[in-house]
Amino acid sequence: MYFGLTNVGNVRKRNEDYIVQHDFSDNIHLYIVLDGVGGNNSGDVASRVTGQKVLEYLENNIDLNNINQDIIKEAVQYANKEIYDLSNSNRDYRGMGTTISLLLLDKNTAYFLSVGDSRIYSIKEGMFQITEDDTYINALLKDNIINKEEAKNHPQKHMLVNAIGINKNLQCSVFIKEVRPMDKFLLCTDGLTNMLDDKEIFTIINNSKKEKICESLILMANKRGGADNISVMYVECE
Repeated sequence: MYFGLTNVGNVRKRNEDYIVQHDFSDNIHLYIVLDGVGGNNSGDVASRVTGQKVLEYLENNIDLNNINQDIIKEAVQYANKEIYDLSNSNRDYRGMGTTISLLLLDKNTAYFLSVGDSRIYSIKEGMFQITEDDTYINALLKDNIINKEEAKNHPQKHMLVNAIGINKNLQCSVFIKEVRPMDKFLLCTDGLTNMLDDKEIFTIINNSKKEKICESLILMANKRGGADNISVMYVECE
């Protein structure tokens, strides 16, 4: 079961987020959220092309009887090269990039990949962030240079240290997890998590009908200001 929505928010003039959902078979499903970066430098192009290229590579190369983490990394690295080359060959695209958070479900196995600060959460008794933010702030937190309270208002709070298209060679990794029927996941861009904290998101999920979860989360993020584009995907294993 899957529901997904993307919204421009209240401030931005265009939506630089992009979402992808694709069923390779009855048992193999792909979910992606992307958040273009670069502002006037065509972040919307970066997110859209990346999503399309990842799907294209997987459609052409995936072995549905033998899925492994390498094919997912290769797909994202293939998309990274496309964005990097576009950025360096066209002045209008100079400096563009995108985040990506990807979930591939294969029967009882989930594959997760993330670059940037879009997130994937596991939803059970609470919210557990599966992915790790590729941000300067997160690096400071991991090194105990600042605490969580200091991080909230840090002037470099949104600085990414890794994104699709920024470097020719992309470093990324895939996390693998066994899943069961009724396991739930939330994929989202930072337009949601910058407006709502994890407890608020979890409360909205618990108090909403499944088909209304994405709509309810986006509505509340916009009520809080909607300072960025907002994309949300809710996935429930069957």
